[in-house]
Amino acid sequence: MTLVLSLHRRLSFLVTVCCVLTEIHGVNRALYESIADEFESIIEKNGFSINHGKMVMDKAEQCGHSGDGNYGTYEIPTAPNEFTVDLNTACEHRFGPTEAVVFMCQTPPSEAEYFSYTHFLSTKIHLGRSKKIEASLSDSINPINVNVLSKSDEPKDSFGKDIAIITTASQETLNIVKAALIEAGVPDGVINYQVISADVVDIGLSKGSDSIGFIHHVIGLDEQSGYLNDRSVYLDDPKCTVVRLTPGVGESRSGVQAYKPFPPSERAPNGSGDDEDYLRRPLNKVERSIKTSIIAKYQTVNAATVSQAKDPESCISKFKPCSGDNSDAITFTNFPGMPYHTNSFYILYGVNHVQTGFATVQTISVNDMGGNLLGMVNVNAELIGSASVYPNVEDNDELFAVMITRDCKGSNFCMEISPSMGEDRSKYGPLTFSEDIILNPNTGTAPSEKEILVFRVLYGKFLGGALPRSIN
Repeated sequence: MTLVLSLHRRLSFLVTVCCVLTEIHGVNRALYESIADEFESIIEKNGFSINHGKMVMDKAEQCGHSGDGNYGTYEIPTAPNEFTVDLNTACEHRFGPTEAVVFMCQTPPSEAEYFSYTHFLSTKIHLGRSKKIEASLSDSINPINVNVLSKSDEPKDSFGKDIAIITTASQETLNIVKAALIEAGVPDGVINYQVISADVVDIGLSKGSDSIGFIHHVIGLDEQSGYLNDRSVYLDDPKCTVVRLTPGVGESRSGVQAYKPFPPSERAPNGSGDDEDYLRRPLNKVERSIKTSIIAKYQTVNAATVSQAKDPESCISKFKPCSGDNSDAITFTNFPGMPYHTNSFYILYGVNHVQTGFATVQTISVNDMGGNLLGMVNVNAELIGSASVYPNVEDNDELFAVMITRDCKGSNFCMEISPSMGEDRSKYGPLTFSEDIILNPNTGTAPSEKEILVFRVLYGKFLGGALPRSIN
């Protein structure tokens, strides 16, 4: 198998879209809308007013989130007394202690590889000033821990299923909303919860209160997938139901004003009790084989591979930005800092964490110095068998290797990248590399950085214009 990637042919891999509601329990969408109408009728009788929002698709930077591709977020109406001068109301809001946000949709289709729903502390008021935090308030709802009907131990069984999510800071409000959903015909087994603790968030609508945002992330739905033959369906009109419920009006006000706060959410541990250390020697062998099979001058720069893990609790308590952390993923970066001349190349090699059972998705991305994405590869989908192209390396799907150069000349497992592809037009601008490892299926969270082996980087220059003999 030959793999040659360029800017025009790379995977458009991290694309965030919202689910499209075509059927609910085998019936048409019109009937689903009648269920939603019934829910609204019931919740109004319980003393809540209803404001309709929507799921919108924004690029990560538009809502202050780092990462590749697009992210969905709830666009929710502003409450009458909500202070919003310092907020981006397309991405964040202040909420009253007995309010709730309800999201109803389907999880992404089986063509996707991963999804998550995360609520996060967006802005913290510290010393009278708004400070961006963007730290998650609990573990994400993902294919492993999501509540859906007919779910098995296989994460894929969570795709294309009905889902409802209640977000609130009050136990009493949660009880009322859950009962209304069930009475309207939503099964208990599809209801999920995102609670907000008053011990973590200063809840309220006033200027001194914190703000909260929502992120929906999907991996694996790219513009070439052809799902429904129209990618714009997801990006332009997601067709999810989002409502903001505010107490204090309607036929009855009983029970609504009772505020029973939640304790802080407990995070699931990301350690599995196992590790990949058994692959350290085979990985060293791959490195030796690469060096002896290509006529070049090398410099090993694997020491520069560092973890970008974030601790949301620490970010919140120390008022430090977390840039929209995701408890399902861990990122490692490598910045060789070497000039990328016409005869320069990099070889990235490491462990396929999907094959070892430590991840459900693993990607390698290449950026220029300006942070512009130049190329991306899905390790498990595109690099199976890539390490074995080098001499004396056994055919081991648990290892991978990929070359980055300006001209692959038809070589296997090679990505053509030129700094001129991005906005950073420096002729010899160095490249940076990131490895995203997502969702250990054994823990339902990000893999533990203590249990996995991170990718390594070899930087080299072809001597006398020599081509890599082993991958032609």
